Amino acid sequence: MNEFLGIVTDPGERLFGTVSRLGKDLSVQKGYLEIGNFLVKSGIGIVIGEGQAIPVGYVPLRINNKLQNKYGQRRNPRGFKETRVRRYYKRNQI
Repeated sequence: MNEFLGIVTDPGERLFGTVSRLGKDLSVQKGYLEIGNFLVKSGIGIVIGEGQAIPVGYVPLRINNKLQNKYGQRRNPRGFKETRVRRYYKRNQI
C-alpha cells in the first residue's frame, strides 16, 4: 500500500529527498539575496534601518509575498566559545 501511495520508507531515499529539498530552498534564498543586492547596487533600491520611515516614492520589496528586509544582516545570536585549539593558535600565532 505504501508503494502505491508513494510513501518513501527507504532511509537512503528519504535522506536524499531531504538534502535535495534543502538545496532547492537554499538556491531560492540565494536568488532572492542576489535580486536585493542588484537593486541596491544599481541604485534602484535603498536599504533603510529598523524603525526608519520608508521614503516617499519607495515601496518595500516583496518576492513571493515575503518581505525582503534582511539585506546585509548576519545572524550571530551569541559569541563563540574559545576552544583549546583557538587558544593554542592564539598563543603560538600560527
